[in-house]
Amino acid sequence: MVFVPAALKYLERLWGTVETIKFILVSIVASNIIAFGLNWIEFLATGNAFFLYGTPYHGQMSLQIALLVAFTQLIPEHQVQVMGIIKTRVKVCVSADIILRYLTIMTRACLWHTSHFPLFSAFLDGSALGS
Repeated sequence: MVFVPAALKYLERLWGTVETIKFILVSIVASNIIAFGLNWIEFLATGNAFFLYGTPYHGQMSLQIALLVAFTQLIPEHQVQVMGIIKTRVKVCVSADIILRYLTIMTRACLWHTSHFPLFSAFLDGSALGS
């Protein structure tokens, strides 16, 4: 959240206000349209109404990824410090961000499954294996 305003200010100086607004609208609206279309496909395939009514759409993640990609295209060899500790190049930030988001999603999915499906959690803790 702290990264977005500073990044947009930098891009606005490079591209101008109109182009920056176009960039924001395209990155947020396009990703939400794609997500909405995929949710319709999931609804049609499963018949589960959760895919239509239970899924919130937000554009913050798509805007963050779009900003990282823009910086990768503009200044790929620029070196940045992550949390004041890790020094890395801008071109590595996109891959690291996607990997961290994937790991976060998988961790949340595993925690959700273990709390909602006792059989699954029994296999994870080894009690179903007789140990």
